[in-house]
Amino acid sequence: MPFLSGISAMDVEASPDNSSYVFVRYPELTLWRSRADGTNAVQLTSPSLHVALPHWSPDGTRIAFAAQRQGEDWHIFLLPASGGAAEQITFGATSELDPAWSPDGKTLAYAQSHTTPGAAPASIQMLNLENHQITSLPGSEGICCPRWSPDGRYMAAASKAFTQISLYDFATQKWQVAVKGLNYLGYFTFTRDSKFLVFDTPEVEDPYFYRLRLADLSVERIVSSKNTTRFYGALGPWSGLAPDGSPLFVRDISNQEVYALDWQLP
Repeated sequence: MPFLSGISAMDVEASPDNSSYVFVRYPELTLWRSRADGTNAVQLTSPSLHVALPHWSPDGTRIAFAAQRQGEDWHIFLLPASGGAAEQITFGATSELDPAWSPDGKTLAYAQSHTTPGAAPASIQMLNLENHQITSLPGSEGICCPRWSPDGRYMAAASKAFTQISLYDFATQKWQVAVKGLNYLGYFTFTRDSKFLVFDTPEVEDPYFYRLRLADLSVERIVSSKNTTRFYGALGPWSGLAPDGSPLFVRDISNQEVYALDWQLP
């Protein structure tokens, strides 16, 4: 079923009070905000920034997102939810993606890639928004794409070249592999009650949306996406969750044609 009247967009997320959405328009890759019914859409960023992965702060006043200027790496930005100037808050020498809010809104976790020979390809950094200090999440070398559970207990992240989902337990300060053996994994999102982590498998012969039950780490299928043509953006085929827990994804409905050309040289 179409969502938000079937607009050409991706990276959709509802505000904490469900009154609004933020989303990234395609093909412009600009950040927008609208009411929950899709009306009163307002553009929040200029075309000079290519935006991805916007997320509301827990109090609904700010939006964190990754953005890229032409010819530059990805970095993390902050923007008032009501609109205004986007503020770049990370300045690493390599790409920085996937901002994830702590439940108290005081810290942002994000993935930082590394290109130094011999270094791990990625790690998770923690940015304290009050004193601007950055620390690495222990044991996150080679792990990327953090998702903070709303109850603050877990950090979910991708490991083993996106073939596993690992969980960091803040109480025990230990990692454990929660999902493996399903081949390449797509986007993943916590449900608002922190009881499940929903993810999909877009690159396999029989793709499905799954959910991981955090209580016992059991995995169950939700729905097949085999007969759906997924749209692949710059960071892969996006998927997420509506406020009621329904899976969201971007369907490719563009036209594809094959042409033959006769080239006549002088």
